[in-house]
Amino acid sequence: MKIKIVEINDLHFGISDTEREKEELKMFLDFIRSHDIDLLEFNGDFFDHKLNMFESAALTGMNFFNEVVSIAIEKNIIIRMIEGTYSHDRFQPKIFDNFIPEDNGKKLIDYNFFETVGEEDLLGLKI
Repeated sequence: MKIKIVEINDLHFGISDTEREKEELKMFLDFIRSHDIDLLEFNGDFFDHKLNMFESAALTGMNFFNEVVSIAIEKNIIIRMIEGTYSHDRFQPKIFDNFIPEDNGKKLIDYNFFETVGEEDLLGLKI
């Protein structure tokens, strides 16, 4: 059985908020939309520093994650996110727990946020 995993890290939303960055994010979304992926991992430093959630870069990051969730629901992609360094993420990615839609209390996708590194049995692998 072949398992397809895509990892992304060090997005650092807040370090810039440029049209080029938005175009690169769109390319990533197009990639996950057009490929069969089993697992998508966000491996830390989603944010660059503590942000006001109404800042342009914070909104760009939240919109990006919301689009990832929509694709994951459509394509049944598992999502895992791990907290990055304190100086960057500062537990802000925890907000994404609220982006996962539910139906009668059941998450519509398999999503988990981890505050620290650990192990998990997933897709027949110890990750």
